[in-house]
Amino acid sequence: MRITFLNTFPAALLILAAPLAASDRDSTATGIGIFERAQITDTVAVTAFGIVEDSRCGASAFCGQRNRLIVAAVISDTGRPREVSLQLGSPVPVSGGSLILRSTDTPGSDYGAIPLQKYRLNFTFIPSRD
Repeated sequence: MRITFLNTFPAALLILAAPLAASDRDSTATGIGIFERAQITDTVAVTAFGIVEDSRCGASAFCGQRNRLIVAAVISDTGRPREVSLQLGSPVPVSGGSLILRSTDTPGSDYGAIPLQKYRLNFTFIPSRD
């Protein structure tokens, strides 16, 4: 059997078709509860342990609140733990990239505090592109 490659086949496509290393891809952990450890990458893990602020609006038609979610967490970065405040949508630098509290599956409330056990958080690791 003979295999022939066309000269017009761009070499760049071969590079793009190569599988990415795990550290080159976004990693996501979804539905993570408070006090639950999420291993995001081989070297980065996060454990949320409290809510600093949850001023997100519920289902009401008008909302004059600040509409923020800030979570207290411990990030273990290459084995070194540190406490951080993760604000919804704001990246936190970690080794090899950034960790983001991307979203929550828990809707805001118009009627006071949400019990901690009801929170479900979604995290994303975005690798550095340098």
